[in-house]
Amino acid sequence: TFKSSTLWNYELGLRTDWLDRTLRLDLTLFHLDWSNPQISQSTRTGLAGFVDNVGGSRSNGAEATLRWLTPLPGLSLNSAASYIVARSTEAFDSANGERIAPGTDMPLSPEVQIANTVALSTLKGRWLLGRQLMHSYQGAAWNNIEHEQRVYGFSSYSLGFSLARPDLRYRPALTFSAANLTDEREVIGAASGGVTPLLTALPVTYDRPRTFGVGLTAKFEAAVAGVLALM
Repeated sequence: TFKSSTLWNYELGLRTDWLDRTLRLDLTLFHLDWSNPQISQSTRTGLAGFVDNVGGSRSNGAEATLRWLTPLPGLSLNSAASYIVARSTEAFDSANGERIAPGTDMPLSPEVQIANTVALSTLKGRWLLGRQLMHSYQGAAWNNIEHEQRVYGFSSYSLGFSLARPDLRYRPALTFSAANLTDEREVIGAASGGVTPLLTALPVTYDRPRTFGVGLTAKFEAAVAGVLALM
């Protein structure tokens, strides 16, 4: 059995506009107290998993976003970054009998995360052509509270192209995408081992290989009318 978790979150944010509102900077500072956060645990054999509660955790961090509509027509830059420290506040006895001390990094909680996008939109006659180059980075983290396996800690690059007719009904658009351009094989998840694991190495999950996609989209708008009658 496990308990419901509760949290108190305190935030202080600032939004600023510069250069005739073509440059926007947002900044947020926060402090989060989390009671009974739920984590995944494995049985002592490592054959099954269950949910348990860590007594408490605390997160302190800062997040920032930047958007710049450059002087070049249709060219925009967007960036987002965060620095977050998430650690346990109470001792925890894990399923394998290990005593986890307070101040331990919480699982799947990278300290640094970054996302950047360079986008260019141009109008060719009635066709709207869009191009995007995206970069993301996740700092290293641990797979579980016992810190058995490092996960994340890598960058990823993606490309996107779109061809749209915003003047037509339903605004149809044809999109092309290419994800994980460098075709990296990075660990994004790992199972817990337990005391007597049957395998010499933990089963891990890797990010998706280089992937290409094609899509066709349309936007629908529905008008809804309502009548309220008072008797």
